[in-house]
Amino acid sequence: MFRNWLGIRLAHGLRLPLGRFQKPLNPGSRKKRAATSRNRSAVKQALPRTIITNCGDDSIQRERWNIVKTVYMTRTASKITLMARNPFKIWPILRDAIILTVLTGLGGFIVGFASTDHSSRFYFYGLALSNTLFCIIGFAISGCLAVGNRWRHLAFVAVIAWIVSVFNVIFFNLPIVMWMASVVPMAFFALIGGGISFIFKGQSSISEPSSASLPPTLNKPATSEPAKSKAGVIVAVLVVLIIVIVIIANSGSDSTSATNSSPSGNQGQAGGTAPGYTPPPVNTPPLCKALDEKNGFKDFKLGMTPEEVCAILPPTDTNVQAGAGVTNFVYQGTSADQIGSFSVDLLSLSFFDGHLYRIDLIFSNFQNEILDAFKVNFGEPFNTSDWNRGDQPLLGKAWQGNKVSAVILSVPGQLWDSAVIYDIAANQKAADYAAKEPERAAEDFGTNGFKTLVMGMKIQDVSLDYTVVNDDQISGVKKVVFSKGDYWNYWQNIGYYPLDSVSAEFFHDQLYRIDFTFSQNQKGIFETFKQRFGPLQDNDTWTRDSVKLRAKSGGDSKLSATILAPEGSDGDNASWDSMVLMDVGLWNKAEQFKNDAPARAAKDF
Repeated sequence: MFRNWLGIRLAHGLRLPLGRFQKPLNPGSRKKRAATSRNRSAVKQALPRTIITNCGDDSIQRERWNIVKTVYMTRTASKITLMARNPFKIWPILRDAIILTVLTGLGGFIVGFASTDHSSRFYFYGLALSNTLFCIIGFAISGCLAVGNRWRHLAFVAVIAWIVSVFNVIFFNLPIVMWMASVVPMAFFALIGGGISFIFKGQSSISEPSSASLPPTLNKPATSEPAKSKAGVIVAVLVVLIIVIVIIANSGSDSTSATNSSPSGNQGQAGGTAPGYTPPPVNTPPLCKALDEKNGFKDFKLGMTPEEVCAILPPTDTNVQAGAGVTNFVYQGTSADQIGSFSVDLLSLSFFDGHLYRIDLIFSNFQNEILDAFKVNFGEPFNTSDWNRGDQPLLGKAWQGNKVSAVILSVPGQLWDSAVIYDIAANQKAADYAAKEPERAAEDFGTNGFKTLVMGMKIQDVSLDYTVVNDDQISGVKKVVFSKGDYWNYWQNIGYYPLDSVSAEFFHDQLYRIDFTFSQNQKGIFETFKQRFGPLQDNDTWTRDSVKLRAKSGGDSKLSATILAPEGSDGDNASWDSMVLMDVGLWNKAEQFKNDAPARAAKDF
């Protein structure tokens, strides 16, 4: 029935003889007439003019009818298929938002991996460049993959990617105002990327039915053109961009630290930064050329040898920090320990590797005047909080040149009390050397003892001067304390960390226990102990005069080591004051011998 209705209308519109269609054409309402007119025009445009003629031959009429029906049905089906193929779908949008986020995260990862100095301004320039380029590339890819309205698709992708980037606010402390403002560069990148996508893929249009679906009389001459793939171009661009970003990120990696303490700041996003977000640039301190020109204090110039300094003015005192490889010249009550007319309490010149690398000024008066004197010489300072005095953090006003830096320091809430002028590179070398002292000191502990004291050795074989302070016949234990004689300089240190006393215990004249006490360099000695006997475990079995002690133990099945501190000390920063080394096998024998004392005494009855 549909065939009769469609055929009558097409034949009427094309002025073909009705043939076997006997029913009169009823055009119907205005809307139907308008639709019929549009269909008629479409079919007329598609058919050769030779078809739209009257002919009495029934076979020719039937052939022309078949052509009309085929063209009309093919074009109608093509339009319906295209409309069904391009509905709004959320999955392509989510897919492209994921691609965009992964690309920007990849850029951040490359920059973070390539740069060894995350405080360098080149690191942040690399992050900014990677975010910009990879965002544009991501939107270009999204535009090429879009089906239907390309700009509507890109708008949805941009909104979802921007919402996803809120994780930078949650996890990386990005200010929410900056995150909200990042919607502007996000939209800008979407426009650029969408425009670039038209270079690789033109605007989609309604496609004509394929020549295979048309009758032979309607086939157009086939003009084939080889497909040009742009994949190689895209890959080449990505590789070049990655190389450029790596070079920029790595440009500032060779800078050295200007302080002798660890910075307290944290590092930001090391990858996966928000699309469209450009991290703030690092506040690079102003360069002070006057520091490099003066290169020291008064006539004392950085890089001088101790002999050259003594020729200018001999020190009033000298001390050696052997563990740090540093020698200090101290000046008090001389013409050197003054800044103009302002006297200071102490001037210290520090030498490392035979050259002056640091000058310290300690003062308790004229604090503001001394700060003003530094400003006159070196200009306005910048604030720093990268210095510590032991475990005490300090505040400072600093100046930095290419080779020399200076800083005035104070405890928070108090007045300025010291100033330091130092060679940046030499100061870093000295700090690195001092940090490795625990490793060197750990070598004083042998595999089974301390220096020349070896567990199990006879008391008669000990060549050091000692005093027997306890000889218990019941337990078979003899305790000795080593004297501060000719060899005490050899025994008084662990590495270069000084000790207060060293004692030992012998069971049946065999060494099985060594005790150390100390009151300085607790942190360094603890690091040495951990380096030699770690990993350490808490031990709550130790007491001193019935008072419980905090203890950490390590070692192996043959040699046990324990470091002790008063109860209440906190973690690794506890006030450690003693150590004990014990031969496990001999200690067990000594304890067993002590416990068997009653049984031995019973034999006398």
